[in-house]
Amino acid sequence: MNVRKVKSAFLYVKNIALVLLCLVLVTAILPIPVSAQKDDKSKVVRVGWFDSSYNIKDASGRRTGYCYEYERKIAAYTDWKYDYVEGSWVELLQKLENNEIDVLGGVSYTEERSGKMLFSSYAMGTQEYYLYIRADQIGDFNEDYSYFNGRKIGVNKGTVQAELFRDWAEIHNISANLTELSSSEAESVEMLTSGRLDAYIPLDNYLSVDSIIPVAKIGSSDFYFAVNKNRADLLSELDSALGKIKDENRFYGQELLAKYTQDPGASLFLTSEEKAWLSEHSTIRVGYLDNYPAYCDKDDNNGELTGALKDYLEKASDCFANVNITFETTAYPTISDAQQFHVAVILISQNDSELIPAYSEHRTVLEYLTDKTRS
Repeated sequence: MNVRKVKSAFLYVKNIALVLLCLVLVTAILPIPVSAQKDDKSKVVRVGWFDSSYNIKDASGRRTGYCYEYERKIAAYTDWKYDYVEGSWVELLQKLENNEIDVLGGVSYTEERSGKMLFSSYAMGTQEYYLYIRADQIGDFNEDYSYFNGRKIGVNKGTVQAELFRDWAEIHNISANLTELSSSEAESVEMLTSGRLDAYIPLDNYLSVDSIIPVAKIGSSDFYFAVNKNRADLLSELDSALGKIKDENRFYGQELLAKYTQDPGASLFLTSEEKAWLSEHSTIRVGYLDNYPAYCDKDDNNGELTGALKDYLEKASDCFANVNITFETTAYPTISDAQQFHVAVILISQNDSELIPAYSEHRTVLEYLTDKTRS
């Protein structure tokens, strides 16, 4: 009986020993959890935050934007933790020079700045810069750059946009009053909409303000992450991370730009000449095939156009902020009929007809309309 108890106790102790041995082996083989490593190694990096498409806060205070998303991607490689320092772009650039922040995104390279800060080896992207005016001034501007003579033009102080405007103004023989601002983007836009500025050159093309529009491109430049000149250690880690991001997706920067910025080249306002052309062609007639479902078809019950073309024309009818366009559609039963229609339209259009082919090898309805209104 005692022998059995001794054997049982021995087996119990043996099993416990095996379990402990397994735990020791597992602990030795598995790495320390990533979260534990991060707590020990993470650097706190002071990053500049200025309101724009680069840095956006929603109503709940959640952050997003071009720079923000790029910085989060970088943190995945560097394990940085960010301490965001808010201010206007001009204020933050000065803080970078004064060693009050470590990194600022969206900074164009200049020789003068290169002596005051470090720049990443890889550009974040390329930005085009435009002159914005109030929408109610589009008629006075009328695509004539002499409009800016004697006007008060706002630009952020110490930015590359200021130099680009001076070069642009010299090329176009413009003598304007360039005013360098230290205000926030929202404050600068308010100065334009209230009439205290006649035009404004923003930091980027995100300005989603219906009352102002871009009217002239003054130039473009690459922009970078700028780093505190005393933090070469951060620059080395930053360049390494950017290189890996480029290897992973060479178009990462372009995709972010497309996500957070808009193309200011397509104005939502027609000029006086364009409006005059439309007033002479009050109805734009469009031909289409009546049996090409999904794209276009004729409703058998009411004879009206259906399909994607209908949606497209509805969108085109009010795509401009200062005019509405009326379309009249005509159905054709076969491709042959549509092709004959297309030939007729080409001939008739030389006599300024407003007939537009829905089927064309070279242009869509809206492209044709744009060509006509701008010719």
